[in-house]
Amino acid sequence: MTTVLLLERLALRGPGLAGWAQARAALRGETASDQEAAEGGAEPELPPVTLLAANERRRLTATLRLALALAQEASDDLDLAERAALPTVFASAMGDSDITDRICHALAEPQPALSPTLFHNSVHNAPAGYWSVACASRAPSISVAAGEQTAGAGALEAIAQLRYRAGGSLLYVLYDTSPPLRLQPHMGIEMSFGMALRIGLAESTCVRPPAHVAHLHAAPTNQPVTVLPSPWERLRTASPAAHWLGLAVAVARQWPVVVVPLDAQRNLEIRLECAP
Repeated sequence: MTTVLLLERLALRGPGLAGWAQARAALRGETASDQEAAEGGAEPELPPVTLLAANERRRLTATLRLALALAQEASDDLDLAERAALPTVFASAMGDSDITDRICHALAEPQPALSPTLFHNSVHNAPAGYWSVACASRAPSISVAAGEQTAGAGALEAIAQLRYRAGGSLLYVLYDTSPPLRLQPHMGIEMSFGMALRIGLAESTCVRPPAHVAHLHAAPTNQPVTVLPSPWERLRTASPAAHWLGLAVAVARQWPVVVVPLDAQRNLEIRLECAP
């Protein structure tokens, strides 16, 4: 079965990738400095989350800032009411591993003392909560974690939500941040990376240019994931959130077809064309 989506908006943050406008040139290999930053695994530049009040911004961790910056960029052509109406899917393999580390460390002390802010931010759906506050949103939101299969699992959830609603757009935010050194060997995340997609079913969503139509269907079992040009292939394998980096590269380079991982057994073939 083929699902036809409209890719209304893309946001990207990672090593050498500072928002979609800059990332398009970087992914095409047009800027040597960005490729050097990607090769070095530099932490992504994150803009302030201006939709939040200053007192809320002060509570944000690096993971929260990454997720919210992506959501903000992928909806920056919408007014606040339109943002508030967007259903969301937030997906991360490990969530905020820095908070996990700090809480475990605090609880191991002879006299455990846990910060209320740390506890407040420790739940996996904290980014969704902050986003609902930022936009005064009561739209449905789901937070997903599926280890190495997180990108595909989040995408399947997003598509299921779109089909259930039979119309409108949805914001899919995919993110992972580098864990503390003592957790790195156990988490399979080498670099921070995040991508957000604002998507809708092509037959039921109003087209706002520039947009792309994506035809998605399960790839044949012998069709491998698309290998990306250097240095983006290393980034693609550096965290579960980056496993769908190939889609961003395909849009930037105007590739007609790209194959990304879906789950442990299947890959997903995506055929792209510019929306009319």
